[in-house]
Amino acid sequence: MGVILQHCTSMAWKKDLFEAPNLEILNAEGCYELNDFPSYLTRHKSLVKLVLYRCSSLETLGSKLEMSSLKELDLTCCTSMRKPPNFGECMKNLSVLSLAGTAIEELPTTVSCLVGLKKLYLQHCQRLTCLPDSIQKLKSLTILDLSFCPNVLQSLHSLSALTSLSTLRLSRCFVTSQESWSYNLTNLVSLTDLHLSQNNFVRVPINIHELPRLRHLNLDYCPHLKVLPELPSSLRELYAQDSESLDTWHSNVISKVCCGFAASANHDSDGILQMWVAQKQIGLTTGEEIPLWFVHQEQGNGVSVTLPRNETLALALCFRLCPMNSHNFLKLTRMLSVICNGEKFIKKDLTVMRETNHSQHFILCLTSDYFVDQFCQDYRFELVLPSYFEMKVESFGVRWVCKPDIQDLKKSGTETS
Repeated sequence: MGVILQHCTSMAWKKDLFEAPNLEILNAEGCYELNDFPSYLTRHKSLVKLVLYRCSSLETLGSKLEMSSLKELDLTCCTSMRKPPNFGECMKNLSVLSLAGTAIEELPTTVSCLVGLKKLYLQHCQRLTCLPDSIQKLKSLTILDLSFCPNVLQSLHSLSALTSLSTLRLSRCFVTSQESWSYNLTNLVSLTDLHLSQNNFVRVPINIHELPRLRHLNLDYCPHLKVLPELPSSLRELYAQDSESLDTWHSNVISKVCCGFAASANHDSDGILQMWVAQKQIGLTTGEEIPLWFVHQEQGNGVSVTLPRNETLALALCFRLCPMNSHNFLKLTRMLSVICNGEKFIKKDLTVMRETNHSQHFILCLTSDYFVDQFCQDYRFELVLPSYFEMKVESFGVRWVCKPDIQDLKKSGTETS
């Protein structure tokens, strides 16, 4: 049984309406006049889902929640809420909690009672000053969103015990460009997705290369970011678009991650690495178009190469895309397709592209499984773009990644360690 009170006045909150023992869902989205949550509901034993989204006058849910069946609690955009409730020990079933966009200043230490919590959304809680140490007891937590919470950086150490955490969002948390930041997240052994977009750091202050399962890294819209961090071989998607200060080719980060991918991807069913990176702007001209590491290069959309005789582990492609017009245009996302010898040869969907006013590099690295079965020595690769697309491929580079490349990578790593 469910009750929907969307946009209702406080007069609709009659006690007898909620006394049904089988009430499982209560949706009170947009009840702007609701100031206080009825105390008799804070102990409801059958309620599974409680939605109070945009109840902008709601200040409190009472001193303590003891709702033993509750699995989802949505308090998003309850902008008057400064203090969240304490949680009773019976609330072990709560798996999703959203306090996003509230005015809370801290989480209660009783958050440790939410041992079944899997998703915690705290984005845009700009008054949130810290995270309690008790958050370390949330061993089931897989998603944590702290975007637009700049004051919680001092508490990132408390995340070290969250060994099940797979997605961490820290967009717009680093609001100044000081280089003294350094955060060790090595213990997040399950982390696969890390969002660091819209930050003002000059260098990424997190030891990215020590995250053993990281697959997706977002560094979009980081205007002061100068260099890419060392990247783990587990990485499969990198976004660094509209980060116009970025020197993409500093310290050969891209070539290293391509070689690392080639060395490890044969043990991975998802044998494809995709990277979108901004091209650094130098005065009125652009920086290096395609790095020399991509030894086969041509201007325009397309490049022809011959498969080498030595053992080839992967194929690395680099496309340089530029806006066709200098004026601002609506930013849209488009699906991409790469063709080989006139045919589409990558079956899975590639990452979507966002049109921008800056030159971008799209780098693709594929395992040998994508081309060894074609029984062909000569290849021509092209990037397919819609005719109405407002960006074009200016130049193209290719490199076959072979065993000597991997050996050189390991040798250089030994020399620098």
